Amino acid sequence: MRKRHDATLTALVPKDALRRAYRRRPTHLWKLLSLWFVLLSLGAIGVALSESSYGLVACMLAGIAAGNVVRGLGSITHDAAHGTVARHPTLLYLIGCLSWLPSLMSFTLYRSYHLDHHRIVNMPHDTDRVQTSQLTSVRTLARLLRMLIFTCAYPIYWALRVGRHYRVLTPGRKARVWAELAVAYGILLGLLPLMSLPVWLSFFGSMVGTGFVLASLTTMAEHYDIDFHPDPAFSSRTYGTESRFIDWIWGSSTFHIEHHGFPGIPYYNLRAFHREVLPHYPPALRRNVHPELWSLLISLLRRLWVMTDEEEQARRERDLADIARLSRLDDFVSRRGLPQEMTGKGTRG
Repeated sequence: MRKRHDATLTALVPKDALRRAYRRRPTHLWKLLSLWFVLLSLGAIGVALSESSYGLVACMLAGIAAGNVVRGLGSITHDAAHGTVARHPTLLYLIGCLSWLPSLMSFTLYRSYHLDHHRIVNMPHDTDRVQTSQLTSVRTLARLLRMLIFTCAYPIYWALRVGRHYRVLTPGRKARVWAELAVAYGILLGLLPLMSLPVWLSFFGSMVGTGFVLASLTTMAEHYDIDFHPDPAFSSRTYGTESRFIDWIWGSSTFHIEHHGFPGIPYYNLRAFHREVLPHYPPALRRNVHPELWSLLISLLRRLWVMTDEEEQARRERDLADIARLSRLDDFVSRRGLPQEMTGKGTRG
């Protein structure tokens, strides 16, 4: 029998630490520009080296590095979805689109999905809650699908499920989704005449492939194999806290307990906030804090392989029973007094 934890992260964290964490600075603006500069530089280096004897290999390596930069730009997009990068809606939207453009996805659609994810984090119907036993009754296929999704194919799985987030948008926002996609893919195709086809495929193929792998592995690290909890911070995982390089290049996206506990904290304050409040975490929360990245990923990949359909179904039934005890979801949300940036109220079409 699992022990339920009545404490919430909000009740455990000192208020003065929260006040410091919520302070906003224009840090994201210079980082947005610097990451775009690095991204463009990597593309230029790939093209310049393409005529050398190892040209395509150089392009591929530049694309892999670019995929990590795109991940860092995604942290700014992530903050834009929560409204922390600007006060004016138009500026917020432009920053979100500019930082999300290299991902080749729509910022409007991402925002709809992500705010919903915060509202129902780790519930069985959360898009990020991958349950392959619901997709097939063949055990071996379910296991292989689980491994595939969490190693390199999560964006494909996400694309197949994101339709429900698109359907809730207003007609105007649906049109905006297609306009954003048209701009992104128009620019991508527009670069083809400036690069030979092999160079174009090598650079962008490795960039997108790296993005697929990073999105899959980090989604697994953030929530996989953790039960639903009324406080979403307890249904999340913080990892890779000892690496300043990962923290910078990925934009503090690894501090996921802190983000789900307080989505309004800008990404550039999450590391300092984590170090300050960690001593206040109960054992149940500390178990989900991992200083290293790769050791966690390896242990989770092993867990993916040995997870049985019965275990996955048992967790689903357990979580559904817990949610049922919370009565209706809307009552649950209102009782917790979630901020708008977390519930998505007033932000989805």
